[in-house]
Amino acid sequence: MGRARAATVGTRLVAVPQRVVAHDDHPRDERGLTMLDPEISTRDALGLLSSPGEVERAAGDHDLGERRRALSRRRFLQLVGMGAGAGLTGAPLFDALGAPLDGFDPSAFAAPVASDEGIIVVLGMYGGNDGVNTVVPLTDGHYIDQRGPLAIAPADTLPLDHRLGLHPALGTLHALWGAGQLAVVEGVGYPDPDLSHFTSMAIWMSAIRHGTIDSGWLGRWLDGHLAGGPDLYTAASIGSTVPLHVVGRSRRATSVPPRRAGFGGGTNEADQRLYAAVRDLAAPAGQGPWHDALAAALRDQVDLAEQLAPVVPASLPDAPLTASLEVAARLINADLGFRVLETGWGDFDSHAGQASMHPARMVELDAAVARFFEVLDPAWAGRVTVMTFSEFGRTPYSNASGGTDHGTASAMLVFGTHVAGGTYGAHASTAGLQRWERPAHTVDVRAYYASIIDGWLGGGSSEVLGGDFDDLGLFAAAPGTAVEPGGTGPIVTPGGTSGGTGGSTGGSTGGSTGDATKGGGSAAPAAVGTAGAFVGMTPVRIADTRDGAGGIPVGTVGPGATLRVPVAGRHGVPPNGVVAVVANVTAVDPSEATYLTVAPGGAGRPDTSNLNPVPGRATPNLVVMGVGADGAVDVFNHSGSTHCIVDVFGYFVAPTKVSTEGPDEQDAEPLPVGQRFTALTPERVIDTRDGTGARPGPLGRSDRLDVRLAGRAGVPRSGVTAVVLNVTVVHPESAGYLAIGPGGAPAPGTSNLNFVTGQTVPNLVIGTLGPDGDVSVTVETDGVHVLADVFGYFATPEPGSPSGALLRTVAPARLLDSRDGTGVPAGQLGADHEMVLQVAGRGGVPADAVAVIVNLTATAASHATFVSAWPDGEPRPSTSNLNPAAGSTVANLAIVKVGAGGRIRLVNAVGQVHAIADVFGYFVAG
Repeated sequence: MGRARAATVGTRLVAVPQRVVAHDDHPRDERGLTMLDPEISTRDALGLLSSPGEVERAAGDHDLGERRRALSRRRFLQLVGMGAGAGLTGAPLFDALGAPLDGFDPSAFAAPVASDEGIIVVLGMYGGNDGVNTVVPLTDGHYIDQRGPLAIAPADTLPLDHRLGLHPALGTLHALWGAGQLAVVEGVGYPDPDLSHFTSMAIWMSAIRHGTIDSGWLGRWLDGHLAGGPDLYTAASIGSTVPLHVVGRSRRATSVPPRRAGFGGGTNEADQRLYAAVRDLAAPAGQGPWHDALAAALRDQVDLAEQLAPVVPASLPDAPLTASLEVAARLINADLGFRVLETGWGDFDSHAGQASMHPARMVELDAAVARFFEVLDPAWAGRVTVMTFSEFGRTPYSNASGGTDHGTASAMLVFGTHVAGGTYGAHASTAGLQRWERPAHTVDVRAYYASIIDGWLGGGSSEVLGGDFDDLGLFAAAPGTAVEPGGTGPIVTPGGTSGGTGGSTGGSTGGSTGDATKGGGSAAPAAVGTAGAFVGMTPVRIADTRDGAGGIPVGTVGPGATLRVPVAGRHGVPPNGVVAVVANVTAVDPSEATYLTVAPGGAGRPDTSNLNPVPGRATPNLVVMGVGADGAVDVFNHSGSTHCIVDVFGYFVAPTKVSTEGPDEQDAEPLPVGQRFTALTPERVIDTRDGTGARPGPLGRSDRLDVRLAGRAGVPRSGVTAVVLNVTVVHPESAGYLAIGPGGAPAPGTSNLNFVTGQTVPNLVIGTLGPDGDVSVTVETDGVHVLADVFGYFATPEPGSPSGALLRTVAPARLLDSRDGTGVPAGQLGADHEMVLQVAGRGGVPADAVAVIVNLTATAASHATFVSAWPDGEPRPSTSNLNPAAGSTVANLAIVKVGAGGRIRLVNAVGQVHAIADVFGYFVAG
């Protein structure tokens, strides 16, 4: 037996048993059964939920008096599809035609739209749009695995922020995002979802989950908005019927054909004689209310079609959606009083052949949106918003027929000049889902609609929706008002809105305590996917919230807050052309256990972490992070409060020229020549416990150790500028710190490792070599052993023969989480147990990547242990990357050579431990 579906008694939804039956048009599981009930198609469901007359008939309304009441002249015009089947040629009515049309009588219509009234254009994506291939989750480590060949590679998307990218066909919508005019509402659905087209479509159209469905949500808004006033030209459906969502209990939308009016719109002499005859025949004849209502409606159709025929051009685009949206724009331009315009298209029900079907729908959508804004007069831009809806999402997993099946939560789009661009809600998690399981929604569809009603249509959502639902804050300003420069509205959490104060002092901006981000339309970081070569530099402290170093105001970073750290153009980093920065981020004196996430400035918070601080300790970690469009990086703090320090050790540059004097300066100089990376099999190069690479014995306070690395462990004797080291301190006798710098140079005023008495802690370092190929190690503690393992090096390529690899950053994504089965079977990593992790082909990492940048985290360790990473297919090295204590959670960045089949390996030494890996970039031969 399958899940229960909803049947109709009238339009009351009741649960009845549903059997999953085989059907040739639907994919089957391993038992030969379809994955859903195929009892009705998209087209049939839409037809049953559209007028004329379907809602009344379904409700069992057979009372002649009521039907007679409904068939007034105005009601009949709506039912027979008569409406303003006209529009403009691209300008307001009178401007376009030069003078008022002969016989044009505006009194026949509703009052013109007031300057403070919003117009909503609703796009139905019928059949169940694939939300995750429309708005691609770049940081969901499951997406590539579950979708298989249907997945869109992150590099192919149009990036929105560090978490999301648009389908590559949606260039117009991407431009709206860049202008701060596109909102993405993730995870929209409703409780106890139904997988029948008819039932789910009815719920989405009505916003009624249980009970009798007798009207649509916008129809009920019309009931209250009109309150007895004229309604013929307040709402229109561009098409041959009127769907449920614009049908009220007493009012409904007018049906407007997506073409020039036929009968009533002719201009030749024969047509005019025919219309005159119709008017004569339609004169009241005393034959009863039915005759008079029909006759008057027919006469009105002829009159209005004749008057408005010049408004719609004879030729419209061939694509149905593009034609419909052009008509919608022309109706708005004509100022006939429309507040609601509705249209839709499909089919989105991609059970098979989705690889061609869904991209075609995306091309249609983008072309139609582009045409709509091309035709819409700019004078109306501040009063028009467009929104989408679809009765389904699609399943996270693809099926054997090259498609996906009916899903639940999906992403919706809202766009317009007054939209507060950004992301709302939260991505519906697919972690731990089995094939054919569906994720839970994170935003109720009624909250989505309430946000439109209250934010754009003037309010009244509680009456329309039968309850109070959170306003998501989708709009930056009211209709017709000026948008505040740079205004983005409140930060949004999955349950609604947040005040966004963040609770921090100085140097940090307010943030949400939820998982959602609000980009405010910020451009996605240019660094994502851009090749870059490394430029080392003398370490410099660019931010310290304890004393304001780097121009950061003094004060802790509070719970849910963001520290914005300017990088480009400061501290020796070029102002332009910077792909990524190499920085050591340290959390100091946290008030409680928390985690910090680092991301490009303004790109939003990814679902990853970089540091896991605990009270009483200073916790460092290296990051290789793309910079935002503003040249900054953001540091998010999850909970409590903490001081934050950021030290820069180098940066990656793109092979472009940048101006050194500003936009008016004609002379430009090239960026510094960057070095390319060569990955190595890990090898230990320093161990003061046994004298490897250095004198044996612990280092004491202010001790300095210079170690030559050139010519060792695969590092060439010459041409090398920096090495990648994992440095570990073991059993320090007192709290202190360690700093790495070039050999022969003064000790830097920065730190790489911070530790307390007895703590074993590692950190990745990209250390610049001195002129003799040395690095220096300086410690400030009473005594500590130091270990260092080399993982690769940077060198200047030979002229004309570049060798080595270039960095390409990716949107942070989780590749491994042994707690929920991401990337590997769920379960802890046992003692001396090896884990194979596929990295190529996941999280934006291509098959030809030579090394991967991953943040490794160990958590819930049963004993003090160490975890090592190395390329698959090579012997296990005597090196380490993580050193968790029992019960602790620790993180460390790793740059690991990619081994056989695009895989790396991890091993745990002692006890049991969970492992997590988030990818931040990769190196590829350039």
